[in-house]
Amino acid sequence: LYSKQPSFINFVKLIESSNFIQSLIDYDVDSISEYSLKQLSSFISDTNFTPDYISKISLFSSILCSWVHVIYKIGILNLTVRKFLILFICFF
Repeated sequence: LYSKQPSFINFVKLIESSNFIQSLIDYDVDSISEYSLKQLSSFISDTNFTPDYISKISLFSSILCSWVHVIYKIGILNLTVRKFLILFICFF
């Protein structure tokens, strides 16, 4: 989601940045590409990538996991609406 290769090192750099929380708050959900959603789907479908499961390890990580799930759902909804609007416009 942040145009970085998914890795532990990049994750640590991201969360150590002084504006990390603000970047989550300000994240532009409308800018998520279909490609990014496809990449996220592998994480979302992982049975271990759930807030409940991750909360056993880290509360902070479970909150981030929840954020990713919400962003993914909003992204899928936005993509569906965009495709519907394109079809709608093409017919009229």
